[in-house]
Amino acid sequence: MHQHLALLIILLFSLTQCSTTTAPAASGTPSIPLVGTFTSNCYDSGDDYTKNTIVATATRITKTATYYSESDCSGAPIFKLEQVFDVSYGTADGSGVYPLDATVVSYSTTPLTSAYATVFNGITFCGLTTWAVDTSQSVLGLTCSGTLNPSAGAVALDIIKITGSSFNFSEEASISTRPTSLSTTITYS
Repeated sequence: MHQHLALLIILLFSLTQCSTTTAPAASGTPSIPLVGTFTSNCYDSGDDYTKNTIVATATRITKTATYYSESDCSGAPIFKLEQVFDVSYGTADGSGVYPLDATVVSYSTTPLTSAYATVFNGITFCGLTTWAVDTSQSVLGLTCSGTLNPSAGAVALDIIKITGSSFNFSEEASISTRPTSLSTTITYS
């Protein structure tokens, strides 16, 4: 579970950065800048399974990664990670990939079952021992499962490509180098 959460934090962090270029899109499909609510496929994130929801305005993306025990993400969720970014998009390259810059606003984790709250407290997850069911805690700048979360104001470099009615970010955003390949694991629609 801990490795999965670290991977999720990294994956979540990787979906940031935007500007103000408008891409042509058919009616009912996503376009740049992203505006609306989008959901990812359910994917294996290590010890658990994850489904992401993005709520986007022209300048802000809120990404909620919800974790499940079931491989089809159909049961009761066990915990969630919410990340908020102020975003700006650059100009698309020749293949329709847009650079995305995401400034970290907040990161928070919420155990959704008493079992996960107990586990988080028992392992001092993110250095905290005050985890409670349905109570969100900021994990900005904290080390969780060996991964240092960024602080507020950090800028993550990412990419995004819209194909028809779906889109993909990179596998992992970076503070220092913009990724060059898109995720083949996580698709949003």
